[in-house]
Amino acid sequence: MWLQVCLRPRAAFARAAGEGSITSLLLLGAAAGILQSLVSMAAHQVGTRWPPGAVLPVMVAVGAAWGVLQLSVVARIVALVWNRSGRGVPFRPLHRLLALAMAPQVLALGCWTIGILVVGPSLYLDPEFAIIATPASGVLSGLVAVTTLVAWIWSAVLVGTAIAFLHPTHGLLAGLGSVALFAATAMGFFRLSPFLFQ
Repeated sequence: MWLQVCLRPRAAFARAAGEGSITSLLLLGAAAGILQSLVSMAAHQVGTRWPPGAVLPVMVAVGAAWGVLQLSVVARIVALVWNRSGRGVPFRPLHRLLALAMAPQVLALGCWTIGILVVGPSLYLDPEFAIIATPASGVLSGLVAVTTLVAWIWSAVLVGTAIAFLHPTHGLLAGLGSVALFAATAMGFFRLSPFLFQ
């Protein structure tokens, strides 16, 4: 189903909306949170101050917990706003579909994993700084950054598609609101995460 949502999102959403366990879908939320952690590490030059063995376990744990929390908070807010406006949408299907919309970020997380194995801590540097250290690290960091951006845009499109699937009449506005909520909460995490490694 995770790959199906990237190729045939409506079919995947129709299947996911009524299925039982959400545990596997929450893994997608965790992956999205870990990706946000890795991007934050690179943007704040954590690779210059901490060895991989110290920083990675903490950022993976924090990122996974954050991703699941972020997903639940966004779904809860969107469901609450919809219910108050008289266009009720159940929280559970909304939660499932928003989780499924995070699928492209698993691909970006895979690229980060490969990059970390190849170049190590240099990947937690901004590409402009990494290329000064070693050109190969800088190029790989740039490719990973582009992959991450594409994954985020892809997920944003899937969030809009998921909302439109649940509520075709007012899906565009709610979809834009959901994307904005994800962006706002991600920015908050981005601002706060450096305090873990001061």
